[in-house]
Amino acid sequence: MIPRSCTFEADIRLPPGLSINEVMPHIQSIIESYPEAKIEDVRYDPPLWSPPDGDMVKIIRRNARILGVDPKPIISLGGSDLKFWRRLGIPSYYYGPTNHGMGTIDEYVEVEELLHITKVHLLSAYEYLKR
Repeated sequence: MIPRSCTFEADIRLPPGLSINEVMPHIQSIIESYPEAKIEDVRYDPPLWSPPDGDMVKIIRRNARILGVDPKPIISLGGSDLKFWRRLGIPSYYYGPTNHGMGTIDEYVEVEELLHITKVHLLSAYEYLKR
């Protein structure tokens, strides 16, 4: 038996510097090979980023180092709340716990790590606000 229709959903997250206008022609060229296929845009959120050498990054890294951790900057995924701040033009950075089953039934955070992160957040907020 052959189904009458097929639905395919794609969640494509664009890295900073790449726009939907650059990606869509490639997708369209693939779809054109299938005359009955069509593209329906459900939602588009442009890539958002904050300067990797921003003031807050320097403050967070300095305070983490004081407390014995040397964090390495990485790209955060679009699932965090940082996108809400970045849409407003506010540089935003994440400094949080190790991913131990995040979003699963057995998700957890180690108490020692939670205390460290809390201290870094407090010291960083204080340093940023006293400027």
